[in-house]
Amino acid sequence: MHVVFTSLVLILLFHPGSLDSWGVNYATQSKCAPLGSTVDIGCSYTYPSYYTIKSTIWKRNYISLYFNEYSRSIYLGDKYKNCTLMIKDLRYRDTGEYKFRFETYSTGWTAQSAFKLYVTALLVEMSPATVTEGQSVTLTCSTTCRLSTNTTYTWYQNTQLVTRQHTTDNKLILNPVSSGDSGTYSCAVKGHETRPSPDVTLSVQYGPRNISTSDSSSGYRVEGDSVTLICSSDANPPVHNYTWYRRSGDKTAQVATGQKYSITNLSSQTSGRYYCQAENEVGDKNSSDLLVNIYYAPRNTSATVTPSGNTVEGSSMTLTCSSDASPPVSTYTWYKSSGTETILRGPGPHLNLTLASGDGGVYHCEALNEVGSQNSTVVEVILRGGTAHPTVFPLIAVGVALVVALTLVTGIVCCRKRKKKASTEVTQRTSDDGQMRLLREGLQDTEEGDSIHVYDDISAAAGTSDQAVSGGDRVDSGENEDDVQYASVQFKAKNKDAAVQDATAMQSQKDEEEEEEDVEYASVKFSSLSNAVNT
Repeated sequence: MHVVFTSLVLILLFHPGSLDSWGVNYATQSKCAPLGSTVDIGCSYTYPSYYTIKSTIWKRNYISLYFNEYSRSIYLGDKYKNCTLMIKDLRYRDTGEYKFRFETYSTGWTAQSAFKLYVTALLVEMSPATVTEGQSVTLTCSTTCRLSTNTTYTWYQNTQLVTRQHTTDNKLILNPVSSGDSGTYSCAVKGHETRPSPDVTLSVQYGPRNISTSDSSSGYRVEGDSVTLICSSDANPPVHNYTWYRRSGDKTAQVATGQKYSITNLSSQTSGRYYCQAENEVGDKNSSDLLVNIYYAPRNTSATVTPSGNTVEGSSMTLTCSSDASPPVSTYTWYKSSGTETILRGPGPHLNLTLASGDGGVYHCEALNEVGSQNSTVVEVILRGGTAHPTVFPLIAVGVALVVALTLVTGIVCCRKRKKKASTEVTQRTSDDGQMRLLREGLQDTEEGDSIHVYDDISAAAGTSDQAVSGGDRVDSGENEDDVQYASVQFKAKNKDAAVQDATAMQSQKDEEEEEEDVEYASVKFSSLSNAVNT
């Protein structure tokens, strides 16, 4: 017995490859595979050629794997040299150490080393975790173990392939990022797209935008009504503060906070332009103005006339209607009242008239808007006699006639004045000479008596051309012989020197009168001397 054992030992020691021919080799010592993927564990084994393989066994963590049609593990090897194992739809529990064992009819062999399989999930990591519009963000498809270097990744946004769907590494860079890049992202290994990573949400932050204002009212707002103003905005993160402002002229004042602002009892003090300011962590922005108007029917409606004085036929006149209304007056209508009858004259704020005989009367206008209407005060158009535009030629004819008539009258008057002046001067001179002669004679006689009375009867009878005068003198009478005048001249007893002084004074007065211009002289005729001189 001892001899047989010794012989077997010697055969094993000296037979070529008898000890080194037993073994198991793996293509790689380990592998990292994504969850849900399929992995092949490449394997080969050797044994002495005079042995026949009875069975092959794969163990994971020292537990044998069973192969059947329902198993995810499939043995791809044979009973000669190939021991490759394929595992489909990897699960986390597939992670572990794998060893191959083969058995002959007399003995068996288990691999001395194990193959290590790591099953990892795909995870999307985002850096930075919070990103604002315009910045850069990097998405990384990460695993707990390192996949093979030739792995290609596929990226999805909201389950749709992104434009940069394939990358040579496990990173997707968005630079600059915009709000349109917001959404859910996942990654997958090419060839295993059915098992993508869990979604990660990219939320790009931005300040308020698309701010709008509206009001709850419909139709027309009148004094005393209530209205609610609403502010809305698109922002990420959402707006946390709304502020309302009111513009009045050049001034702006804060009136309320909150997304809604209610105005009760509308009045002229609360009407105007409103806007809201929306604010979040990124920034703030103002809305456009919202006009809050109070609507009312026309009021303070009045009618005016221009020009006011020229109201004769043929002249032009404009009647103007004005009114205060909100919304503005849409229609103006003019009416004319004559007695109990009211006539429609025309539309529009202005009524232009070329006055005719039927245009006189009382006018008023009506102002109308969507809220109501109001009649204006009345204006009266009174037509005066005559026409506003007589022809030019009659005016010229009348003017020429007036000038000619005035010239003729002036000439006649001047001629008659000159004729009267010449006749009067002759008559006056004759009369004065006679009087002076009589005075001289009388002066001589006064020396002999106390007094002398001389009576002159100055008369001019109508139709008589001359009269006889004592002493045989004849004087022509003037043309104006309508009045009879009597002059009484009394010579009192005076000395000669006094009489001479009186005569001299009369002569001086006569000379002064001759020097005056434009003095009419009456024709004087001495008809009798009343007994010339009484002795």
